[in-house]
Amino acid sequence: ARFPPARSFCTSSPKGEQKTQSTPENPDVPEEAMNSLKAQITKISQCMSLGMYKDAQNLLEVYKKDLSKYFKEDHPAYCSYENNQGVLMRLNGRFEEAYDILAAVYNKYCRLFGKTHSSTISA
Repeated sequence: ARFPPARSFCTSSPKGEQKTQSTPENPDVPEEAMNSLKAQITKISQCMSLGMYKDAQNLLEVYKKDLSKYFKEDHPAYCSYENNQGVLMRLNGRFEEAYDILAAVYNKYCRLFGKTHSSTISA
């Protein structure tokens, strides 16, 4: 199954636009939950940028729990979580763990989008 770009899980359809049927690949996420997920990932990114890695890790665990309510592990949104986890491991000096996570994310993106897609290249 082909998935939309990883960033598209954070977008909502314009008002008046007909929503597609909810499927495992395209879950129907309530707007409030989507806004919460977007706010969480923003806080995680801010913590990582400021070197607050322990706070980022704690927030990332909550984000994973909330994300898994709507997205399966093979969905690009979940891959994005895993990529953030790998980056955080690298920033914490846990290079072997980071490598394993980031290699798995890269392989998932290759399967989902191909080797030349921007999500795959940046993974």
